[in-house]
Amino acid sequence: MSFFWTSFFGPPLLLVLGGLLLVASGRHLSASRRGLGATWAAGAALVAWFLLRFFAANTEGYWLWSAPFGLDTTLAIQLSGWAWLAGLGILLVLFCAVSLPGWQQEPGAVDGRAWALLLGCCGLLVVLAASWVGLTLVWALMMLGTGLIAGGFARDAARAWSAAILSTFLLLIASLLEGDTALTNVVGAVPLSALGQFLLIMAAMVPLGAYPFHTWLLSPSARAPGRHLTLHIVPALAAIHLLGRFDLPLLSAQAWPILAISSLLGSALVAWAAHDTQRAWSYVLINRASWVLLALAMIHGSTAKAAAMLLLTLAAGSALWAIARVVPRDRRWHLPLLGNMAVLYGLPLTPGFVASTALGRLVRPSLLLAGWLLVLLGQTLFVAALWRRSLLPPEEATDAAVGRPRALVLPMALAAGLALWAGLFPASLYRLIGLETDAVGLFSLWREAGLTGWLTLLLPLAAGLALARSEEKLFAPWRGWQADMARLVGLDWLYGLLSRMLDGLALALGLLADLIDGAGQFGWVLLALLVALALFAS
Repeated sequence: MSFFWTSFFGPPLLLVLGGLLLVASGRHLSASRRGLGATWAAGAALVAWFLLRFFAANTEGYWLWSAPFGLDTTLAIQLSGWAWLAGLGILLVLFCAVSLPGWQQEPGAVDGRAWALLLGCCGLLVVLAASWVGLTLVWALMMLGTGLIAGGFARDAARAWSAAILSTFLLLIASLLEGDTALTNVVGAVPLSALGQFLLIMAAMVPLGAYPFHTWLLSPSARAPGRHLTLHIVPALAAIHLLGRFDLPLLSAQAWPILAISSLLGSALVAWAAHDTQRAWSYVLINRASWVLLALAMIHGSTAKAAAMLLLTLAAGSALWAIARVVPRDRRWHLPLLGNMAVLYGLPLTPGFVASTALGRLVRPSLLLAGWLLVLLGQTLFVAALWRRSLLPPEEATDAAVGRPRALVLPMALAAGLALWAGLFPASLYRLIGLETDAVGLFSLWREAGLTGWLTLLLPLAAGLALARSEEKLFAPWRGWQADMARLVGLDWLYGLLSRMLDGLALALGLLADLIDGAGQFGWVLLALLVALALFAS
C-alpha cells in the first residue's frame, strides 16, 4: 500500500485506475456514485502526491527503450521539487473539478470525469518526464486528452485536437533543433538556441490558453465549470512547468512584453464586454493565462523560482473561480467570490502579489510607458468583469448545485489555504521545493514593490470596482456596441475565416487529385486536348 506514496508512479496509477473503473462501470452507477468515485480517486492521488515529497523511495528513474530498426533511446523520470509543486497544482485543480456539480453524461457515453482523471495522469507524467522523447510522448497524450474532455459538439474536439497537433509539433521541432541525439538528452540540460526558445514558448502558449491561442477552449454549447476547469488549467499548469525548466532570455526581449500586453488587454475587453456569461467567465481564465505570460517576461526569465508563484496563483485562483460559479450568492458563501478575485488579481498576502507589482517595471523603458498604461486599462477591465460576474446569480449548474455547496468546502479550503500559505510564507515554499532563496519577509516584498508597483496594483483595483458598480448607468445605451466589440476582439471571426479558407483549399486539392486520378473522365479529356494542341501546334 505504501507504494502509492513512495513511488512517483503511485499517484498517476491511482488516477488511471479510477478513470478505467469509471469507464468500465460508469454506465451501471448513478450520477452521485460516479461523482463520489472520481472525487475519491482524485483526493487519494492528491494525498499520495503530497506525501511523496517526504517519503519518496527514489526520485529518479532511467530505462533504455529498445525500439525497432535500432532506434534505441532513453526514457527518464525525475521527481524534482519544481515537478512536485506543479503536480500538486494539477491534482488540486483536478480534485476541485471532479467535486463540482454539473457533469452531464450523454446516454451511452463515458462520464467526462473519467477522461478528467486520465488527463490529470498525463499532466503528472508531463511534469515527471526528464528526457525529450518521453516528454514529447506524454505531451502528445495530454493534448490528445483535451479533445476527449472538450466534449459537446464534434467541432469542439476537432479544435482541441488541432491545437494539440500544433503544440506537439512545435515542441518536437524545438527538441530536434538541438542536435541529432537531442531526443535522448535530459530536458533542460542543454541551453536552447534562440529559435529553440521561440518554438518552446509557442508550444507552451497553446495549452496555456493565452490570447490569441485560446479559441480551442471556447464552445457554443454550455460547458460545466468542472469540465472547463480541467480542460484549460491542467494543460496550462503543465505548460508553466515546462517554461520553468529552462532559462529563457528570449522572454525578456521587448517583443514578448508587447505581445503579452496585447493579449492581456484583448482578453480583458472580451471578458468585460461579452453578454454571454459563460463566455465572459471563460475569458477570465484566458486573461490570467496572458497575465502569467506577461509576468514571466517582467520577472526576467522563466526559472522555476519565478514561475512557482504564478503556477500557484493560477491553480488556486482557478479552483476558486470554478467554485464561485456554482455556489449560492449569500453571505455564507462570499469566501470563494472574494478569494477568487484576491488570488487571481494578486492582492497582498497572495502568491500573485509579486507578479502583479512586477508589471510596474514597464514604466522604466520609455518605449513601454504606453504599454504600462494599457496594462492598467486591461487590469481595470478584468476587475470590473470579475466583480460584475461575481455579483450575478450563478447560471451554470444551478440545479445540480442545490444541496451540494457543503461538498465544496474541502476543495475551497485547500485552494484558499495553499494560496494563503504561499502568500504569507514564500520562503518556506521555496525551501520545500528545494530552491535556494534568501529570507523573504512580507514587509521586504512590499518595500521592493516600489511606488510604481503599488500604483500598478491599486489603481486598476479601485477603477475596476468603480466601473463595475456604475456600469449600468454609464454603458446601458451602448450594449450593442459592447457586444460588437466583444465579437471583434474575440477573434472568432478570424479563426472562422481561416477555417473556411482551409476548407476551400482542401476542396481544391481534392478536385485536383480527382482530375489527376481521372475521375469523371475529365482528366482524360484534358489530356486529349493537350495532346491535340501539341500535335497541331507543331
